[in-house]
Parts: sequence; structure tokens; C-alpha cells
Amino acid sequence: MHHRPSAVLAAVGTALAVLAGCAATEPVGAGPGPVVRTDAGPVRGAVTGAVHTFRAVPYAAPPVGGLHWAPARPPQPWTEPRDATAPGRLCAQDGLELGRPSTDEDCLTLDVTTPAEPGGPPRPVLVWVHGGSNVDGGGGLYGAARLAAEGGLVVVTINYRLGALGFLTHPALPGADNLGLTDQQAALGWVRRNATAFGGDPGNVTLAGESGGGAAVCTQLASPAADGLFDKAIVSSADCTATWSPERSTAPRPHEIAQRRGQVIAQRLGCPDPATAADCLRSRPVPEVRAASESDGAGVGPVFGTPELPRDPAAVLRAGALRDVPTMIGFNRDEERFRIYGEELGRGPTTLAHLRDEVTRLDGPDAPAVLAEYPCADDGCAATTLAELLTARNYARGATDAAHRLSGGAPVFAFEFADQRAPWFRELPPARFPQGAYHTAELPYLFDVDWAEPLDPPQRELATEMVGYWSRFARTGDPNGGDAPAWPPHTGPDSFQVLAPGPGGIHPAAGLAERHHLAFWAARPR
Repeated sequence: MHHRPSAVLAAVGTALAVLAGCAATEPVGAGPGPVVRTDAGPVRGAVTGAVHTFRAVPYAAPPVGGLHWAPARPPQPWTEPRDATAPGRLCAQDGLELGRPSTDEDCLTLDVTTPAEPGGPPRPVLVWVHGGSNVDGGGGLYGAARLAAEGGLVVVTINYRLGALGFLTHPALPGADNLGLTDQQAALGWVRRNATAFGGDPGNVTLAGESGGGAAVCTQLASPAADGLFDKAIVSSADCTATWSPERSTAPRPHEIAQRRGQVIAQRLGCPDPATAADCLRSRPVPEVRAASESDGAGVGPVFGTPELPRDPAAVLRAGALRDVPTMIGFNRDEERFRIYGEELGRGPTTLAHLRDEVTRLDGPDAPAVLAEYPCADDGCAATTLAELLTARNYARGATDAAHRLSGGAPVFAFEFADQRAPWFRELPPARFPQGAYHTAELPYLFDVDWAEPLDPPQRELATEMVGYWSRFARTGDPNGGDAPAWPPHTGPDSFQVLAPGPGGIHPAAGLAERHHLAFWAARPR
């Protein structure tokens, strides 16, 4: 997620503890599992239904000791089959989005899920970058059995360093600015080298992500260091056109801003002297580093003006200079309802005063125009109005702008996920107002996750269609095929594909521009 209101994430953490617990006790099937030889050594996985799973496979050496705050290096080779049936460690994080905190740095691993059925031509590979605002998440929390078994994909879900351990700029730590990004690139390099061993096609790799993971995909499209590492892109629920600001605290930020922030963190950790700062910072325990960097709520993100990211990805996109690959991009119709839900858990129902205060905080002198565009006369409409305008401001505007700017070269396919009855969290209290297609609501349609209520029959049909679209795109760069409703390439907002359950639920998004006030937002400052 881009937005991390503490109340909702604490509650979500409780809900996702179920997922964490299930992951820790997942059965691995009877008898010996399949063995695959990677370039570092053999791994023994598990047969789980119609798929083979290989968990916690190292793609880099543990970044501990002398490798603390250092770029990823190859893992130490091994000779005997390594057990790859148990979940890997989560990278160090507070755990609000997962239900369990972590202080681990030995976390640079990935999971591979493949169809159990052998033979056939090499399969397309989909690499999944998890969300979590660059401070939470883990690749192992996304079960990829349906994408593998139904979609015929090799799916790789990855971990990468988070928080200040993954994004810290300080003169004493050269190269530490973008370790989270370079970890992702190291994992992509591992995929290029090892996909064949798992039945995948190393020349047909799709990089996909949601929320913070979707933003990472846009950043990798702008990174020269990622050149040649992937062939297609899928971006979900991420505004790739917004420049950094305090409100966009996870967006890529200029090097000078990141460096000032890094020096503040070093001061808090008792490491103010440049001559000794490197050893001092490396000596600090992970909980102290997290506390010093996250206690004030300031976000972390990639740093541009660096070798791996010379320019702001938003500026590269506006210039039409992102890497030209087939792309799927989209957002959820009611993204910010979940944010408002979380804020209400902490402060009670949203009022008209809350609405006006938030718009004034975000849009300053432009606030009267925004409030006039979204009229609301009393407390009864305040929550849904605020969620509607924030969804348009923070997601719909960015997705439509990015789709337009990307569509001058390789094909672009844009979507709006719109299930108004998307399954809610198992362990969260019900919302005071309908959540609709809230932020993250599409994930249970693509992945096996235990945090959501089960899909009903029409939703399962939509999930099958979505798995088909995603897997066909990964295979050919075009989601169309079979009996699925036609999905036109992007030509404008009306060509976004609406994804909703039920007869006729999948269709081009006539009226999307009006629904999200796109003409109004196009005229507003970014």
C-alpha cells in the first residue's frame, strides 16, 4: 500500500496473522519432492496439488556482517539438495501489514511456483514484486498456484530489503540508496539465469506488482540497471506520474532530500561523525534502525540522481522515455475507501470538517475548486466523497495519464477493477460504509491469500477470467484469446477494461473519464 494509516494497518496485521500462521504450517505433500538444480546448487521443493513449489530459494547472499548495507552478492554455493519446502524469512519490518514483525536480514530469497505437469515448450515467467509502501510485505505471502496451474506460468515471488535497510542515503554508505531496487534486479538476474531449470523461458519475463510493488515496476522501467532483465510489465494501483512530496512519501525522491533524511537517521542512531558513521550505522541493531527511521511516519522510497536511477521516473515517463515494453496498467474503482476506513478506526466517522481539512491540507489554494467539484453538504456524504476524490486524485489520474504516455510504442492494456462486492478481510470489523473495489481488493482474484473472505461463484468466474488475461499477457504481450471478452489496446479512458463479476461484468469502460472527473484533475497541479 502507498498509504499506511496506523489504525487500519494494525487491524489488518491482526487479520493477516492468519496468513502468517498458515504459511508457517503449510503441508508439503507426501514423499520426496522435485529437485531442480540452480546455478548455486540443487533445491528440493514440494508437490502441492497441481503445482510444484520451491520456497525460500536464495538469490543472493544474506546481507549481514560485512554485507550489511551493501549491494546483493551471489549466494555461497551448495552441493546437496537444499530443502525448499518451508516459508522463508520476511525482511525486517514492523509487521503491520502482515501480522508479525521481523528483524531478519537473511531474507534475500524467492519462491518459485510451476505447473506440476511436465513437458511442453518453455513457459512464460511472471515475477511478482509485493506491495507494502517499501516497509512491509513478503513474496511468500502470495500463493501462485492458480497462475501456475491454470495460466501455465512459472511464477516467482520475491523478497527485497525494506525501510532504511533498503533505502538509506548517507555519504558513508555509497551504493545503499536503492538496495531495495537493486535487490529486485538481482532477483531478475537470477530468473534470467535459472528460469530454464524450472521449465520457464528466460527470454519471456513479465515484471508485475501492486501498490508499492507497482511503483517499483515503473521505477525499474526507468532504471538503466534493469535494462535487459524483463520483457513486459504489469502495474496495479500505483501512480507512476506523481513526483515526490511529503504526501507522496514512498515515491522516488531527489538525492539531496534523501541525503538530508539519512543524516537525520544517523544522528538519531548516535552516528553523527562522517569518519566513523559507516561502522557506527552497521553496528546498530535492526530494531533501533527501524525505530530511528520509521517512528515519525516519514516514508522511504527509491532515490534518483544515482547511478541506478539517474532521473525521476515520473519525468522519464512524461518525456516518453520509459523502457518500451508491452504493459498492463490499472487501478481499483474505490481505492481510497480502505484508507478512509482505516482512519475511521482511529478517529471515528468522517465528518464534513474532516473532508474540508484533508482537501485543504493536500490542495492548499486549489482546495475551493476541489470542494466545488465534489459537493457534499453534510456528514452523511463526507466519507464516500473524500474517498471518491482521493481515488481520482491519487490513482485514476495517474493510471490514465501513464497509460496515455506509454501507448505511443509497445501495446498498452488498461483496466479498472470494479467488483463492488469484493471480499472483505476475515478478521476485520465491517466497514461503516460500502468498501466496493477497495485498495488490494483484486489480489484474491489472482493469488491464493488467506486474509480475505472466499470468492462466491460469480467472483470465481471473474478470477478465472483475470488469471487468463494475466497469463496470456505474460505469454504474448496481449491478454486477448479464447472465449474471454475482447480487451482493446489503450486508446483513451473509454478503452480501459472494466473487470467485474456477473454477466456483462467485463467490458470497455465507457464513462470512466466522467466517473473519475478526469478533465478536472488533468487541469490541477501535480
